[in-house]
Formats: sequence, C-alpha cells, structure tokens
Amino acid sequence: MFIDRLRTTRHIVVCYFLLLLSIFATCRSEAANKILFLGLFDNDTTFQVWSISSDGTNIRRLTNSQYQITDLYQLNDPNHVAYSCESEIYLLDINSGESSLLVTREETNNKEELDIPYVSLSPDSSGIAITKKIAGKYYLRYLSLSNVVKSGILYDRAISAIVCVCWNRSDATTIYFLCDGVINKINITKKSLEQFTYAYNNIISFSISDDEKTSAINFFDKATNKSQVAIYNKDKLISVIASKYSSMDPHISRDGNILLYVDDYGLERNKLILYSILSKETRVILEDKGAIASPILY
Repeated sequence: MFIDRLRTTRHIVVCYFLLLLSIFATCRSEAANKILFLGLFDNDTTFQVWSISSDGTNIRRLTNSQYQITDLYQLNDPNHVAYSCESEIYLLDINSGESSLLVTREETNNKEELDIPYVSLSPDSSGIAITKKIAGKYYLRYLSLSNVVKSGILYDRAISAIVCVCWNRSDATTIYFLCDGVINKINITKKSLEQFTYAYNNIISFSISDDEKTSAINFFDKATNKSQVAIYNKDKLISVIASKYSSMDPHISRDGNILLYVDDYGLERNKLILYSILSKETRVILEDKGAIASPILY
C-alpha cells in the first residue's frame, strides 16, 4: 500500500516537473523568436515590413518601399521571408534587410492588375497559389516555379471570392483557403479537397499549425459587433480570446503552442499580442506605434 502511494506520488512529481520544463522551454523559445509584421507607422503612407523580438525589444524596419506591401509569406528558410508588392513577390533577407525580386507580375499573370486578390508563395518557394475571377466565377490556380509539380487549376467551383490562401509550412503541397464561409484544404498533386468545420460562422481569416491539431479563426461576432479570435484543438473549442477591442490577423506558430494576433482600438492604433496556448499567458509585444497587420513568428 505504501509502495503504491510512493509510486503515485513520484509519478505526479515527475509529470509536474516535465510540465514545468515544457513551459520553461516554451518561454525560452518565445524569447529567442523573432516576429515579423506589416506596420504603418509615423509619417509613412504605405505598410512596410518590420521585425521585433518576442520580448518586445529590438524593433527594426526592414523595407523602405514607396509602394504598399500587402502580404507576408513564411518560408522554411529562417533567414528569409517573402512579401507581395504591386502584384510581384520579393525575397527579403531578415538580417541584412536586402530585397530581391522573386516572382514578376508577368509570372503571376497579372500584367494588367486583374482581379487577383490573393497570391501566396509556398514555404519552399517552389510555387504560388493564385486566385482569379473569370466571367463571374472564382478560380484557385497553382503556378509551378520549379516544374516539379505541374501548373493548373486546383478549384473552380466557387461562386464567391476565394480568400485567405495559405500553405502548410511543413510541406509545399497543401493549400488552405476560405470560400463561402468554409475553410478548405486541397493537395496540389492529388487535388483532393477536405473541409474544416467550426462552431462559429462569419469566418474572416484563420491560421493552422503544421500538424493541423491547433487552429485559430477570426470571426465576426454579431452579438458584440466585433471580430474575435477563437482557438481550436481539432474540432474542439479551447477558448475565445477575451478582448474589449476587435481582434484580428491570428497567426498560430508552426508547433501550435503560440498565437499572435492584433487588437484594433481605432485611429490606426493597434496592439500586437502574443498568447501562450500552453501557459495561457498574454503578453503585449507592441502598442501605440501605429497600424499593425499580418504578424508571423520566426
């Protein structure tokens, strides 16, 4: 009897110790990570790429473009990020701040700036997903940059816009997109389509971890007249971020442990917030600087 109790106590102590180690490792990982985001600060007239450490220090502007930068793409290379500007895609060295043209407007088939609301680069830079509207119908097209996978139409049954196109960051074959209020998953080689269902409708945007176990959705709550962020484990709701402001632009880390999002409290003043899903700790990374969008964790 005594030995059994001793074993149980030792088991509880070991589990508690492992949990503390996990939380400690997560905190160390957060401290070492860099956050990239789009910012409209000071006297700027266009969004630029900025970086900041996850402890709120070392804020740095990485681009100085006269044109609007619209999207950031997380790559498998930890030293580079890609961004979209004027329907072209650029590769940005995070350390030096140097940009180089990766995909031209001609390659995205947007010579005349046609209705292409989303152009998304794969994490290995081998291809891009493009949404296009033709004769009132929306298409999702894959364009190969390496000829490993053949280019072609992936999805053409949409009667409303295809938006929020993004890739699984652990491979270059899985694309997620939002259409008709449903999050869809498609494989560019098999062209097989799956759908994710959530308790909330009115979905605005989303983010999914590499193993697809953790996801965050940004939805419009009619009761509060605000956009909010909900966290899911598979199809089970974990929590809804409680904020008196409108929350937007959720980004789940690749391992599903960290959530980044933006609180919008008007007048182009935003808060960049980091939320630890493991410890449930909320940390304000940046505030009262200006408008913030599209944060990603490196």
